[in-house]
Amino acid sequence: MDNNGQNIPLFEVDYDFDREHVTKMFKYPASKLFRIQNVLRYIVAPLSLVSGLIILFSYFFFRLDLIVVLYAGFMFILFSVLEFLRFPEMIARRIIKRDTGAKGSMRCHYTFDDTFVYLWSERGVNTSFTYEHITSFAEDAEAFIMTIDSINLLRVPKFMFTNGDPNRFADFIKSRMSGKGKVSVRTVISIIMMIFLIFTILVMFAVLFFMVFAKIIESGTVVNIA
Repeated sequence: MDNNGQNIPLFEVDYDFDREHVTKMFKYPASKLFRIQNVLRYIVAPLSLVSGLIILFSYFFFRLDLIVVLYAGFMFILFSVLEFLRFPEMIARRIIKRDTGAKGSMRCHYTFDDTFVYLWSERGVNTSFTYEHITSFAEDAEAFIMTIDSINLLRVPKFMFTNGDPNRFADFIKSRMSGKGKVSVRTVISIIMMIFLIFTILVMFAVLFFMVFAKIIESGTVVNIA
């Protein structure tokens, strides 16, 4: 603390909060669970869309109950749309539009002292939290990445430090973390649901394959060439 009882900033970062920054923040998170969730999302979204369309078109081939076909098909399509909207690129687009408007970016400032992390932006966003709220920490060539309370993401660019040595930043954060290892129940449930959906889709494809094969045999188009 200084003579006025204020905490002295040990590290400070100034950077432009833009779409590229937000996309990287969600695409390469610190939490391994978040990364697994992202990979599954890229699998589930297109797979669900294809499954929904196949179910809808199967009505014309198998003459199944129309209500059941419409319900199942549109449920798969709806789920795929929801997952597409949660792609990092789509999340970044919405956040930038919401937080910066037509400007497309805004200036942000991070301050790290002995006790708190302070976040400030030129649009009037001001918040703070203690290091105990950091539940996972990682870094890549460009930035330090943290997960806050197992849900929120924070990305600190390495080349934007205006105070403090970025080479000492990782050790500084890790020495003050106490929440490391916590798991977000919501993230785990989401991963389980996506794995179950992939399994369901694969089973559905298998059932459709056998139905098509049975339909071909029934129509007499299979010829015994023995």
